[in-house]
Order: sequence, then structure tokens, then C-alpha cells
Amino acid sequence: KVFEYAVSEKDSSKLLALEKVVQQNLQKRIQTQALEMVALLKEFQLIFEIEGDSGVFVAPQYLPDKILDRNRLGDLWYFSKPQYTFSVKYGDFMPKSIFTRFVSVYGHLCDKRQYAKYELYFAKNGMGAHILCDYPENTIHFYVQNKEPSFANELFNTLYKIDNARSLEV
Repeated sequence: KVFEYAVSEKDSSKLLALEKVVQQNLQKRIQTQALEMVALLKEFQLIFEIEGDSGVFVAPQYLPDKILDRNRLGDLWYFSKPQYTFSVKYGDFMPKSIFTRFVSVYGHLCDKRQYAKYELYFAKNGMGAHILCDYPENTIHFYVQNKEPSFANELFNTLYKIDNARSLEV
């Protein structure tokens, strides 16, 4: 009912200016809320950003189960001959969110988008990893190409921070 009265030409320009300010403030508020939501989703390890600061985010829980383009894997230097392999088994139960949160931590490091809901290939500081999640067996398999055990240790510690279940077996 605010705009239901006759407006002079002078007053109409004031109303247009006011409308523009209101729209700008609304856009700023929407942008702020969107940035806050993205920060919250990242904090809870529900999304990751691809290709640096692209503004493109991936939610691993909506990815295909396995990497679809298997032909591209041959191009990845860290795909073959891992120096360290180990598996982590959850004795009684492995929550579905465990591996998708792990993908959110390391997904931004994937070359050629080699990530899926239950599979991940990436390299960090010249050290490569191929990680597979086998939910029916409650197991996550790690294949690490690196001569230093510190990278394998980092991967395990990352998983342990996500879920330090007492039933973990290595």
C-alpha cells in the first residue's frame, strides 16, 4: 500500500533511487548469505572447490559411485606401482558420510577431476594416492606412491580426524 498514492515527478525519481538502494542492499545480503553458506558447507566437509578459486564447488555425495572415464587414469603418473598400501576396516559399521568427507578434504587436489563418491585419485607435493571405498566390506583401501611414509600417515590421520571410531582396524 506504500505505492498506492499519486506521485509527483520529483517524488518518483526519489522512489526510483530508493528502489535501487533497496535492491543493492538485497543483493549484498544475498551474496553475504551465499558466502556464509559455502563457508559452512566447507567447514563440515560437505563440498570442495575445484580448480583453485574457480567458484565451482562439488558435493561428493552427489557424484557417481566410481570414476566414469577410466581411460584418463593411464595418464596419471601416480596410478601404478604404489610403495605403500594399507586398508582401514570399520569393525561393525562405517557411516556413509566418512568417505564423502574424505573426498571433500582432498578433492581439490585431483587432476582431471578424478574423483567419485567412492574413489579418489590425487597428488600432493609430488606424492600420489589412489583411494577406494568398499562400503559393503566397511573398508577403505589406500594405495600411496611415495617413498616417505609421512604421506600415508597424513592420509590415515585425516581419516581418523573425520571419524575416530574405536572399531577402526588397519
